Amino acid sequence: MGKRLYSRIFIERDEKLFKLMNIANLKDESIVMTFYGYKKEREFWIYSNDSVDPKEISIINEEINPKITFHRSGKIKLSSRISKDGKNYDRITADSLPLLETKKSRRIMDIFIPPKLVRAEKDAFDIKQDIILCADHMPNKQWRIALFCTEKSSFEALNTPHWVSTSEYEMYASLERANLVWTWVLRTSNSDEGRTDNLKYFIYVDNLKWPAPIK
Repeated sequence: MGKRLYSRIFIERDEKLFKLMNIANLKDESIVMTFYGYKKEREFWIYSNDSVDPKEISIINEEINPKITFHRSGKIKLSSRISKDGKNYDRITADSLPLLETKKSRRIMDIFIPPKLVRAEKDAFDIKQDIILCADHMPNKQWRIALFCTEKSSFEALNTPHWVSTSEYEMYASLERANLVWTWVLRTSNSDEGRTDNLKYFIYVDNLKWPAPIK
């Protein structure tokens, strides 16, 4: 069997393995991420520079495993659809800094982890291609993941006790893709009190493109 063209990211707790997401490189150096989670218990939130209240945004997640593509040009596309008026829907599209122009650590998204996740078989993990975030020592409160992208040489020069200043506890794992290092930081925050029942993705973009009104 040949080498997979994608890597899997898992969370492990009490010797049980759970699916979180996949990351893959396309031939044109774009990056595609595929998310796992129970469809009725999954939420996407989009934060952009146009100062739109996220509560005013309507998002439809039609796919079982939705995707986000970071194109080499800097364009970001999600398979989920978005609307500002609840009538005109189109795929979520935004412009942003091209990934290959990333220098310092860039925060791509935050993920809120609920108690219930999709189980995976132990033999699904490939030590040469995949990563596991071990949650055995995580405090009993809301778990978050902060996803960062960093240029390789900048990543090697990093020397920080915390990736996120509000973290109470952190552990991380990284993958290198096309001279970039992607880092998943599993953490708890001093600002959290309760816990979410849903898998929530908070994605940071620039210049969100809204669907044109239907004529």
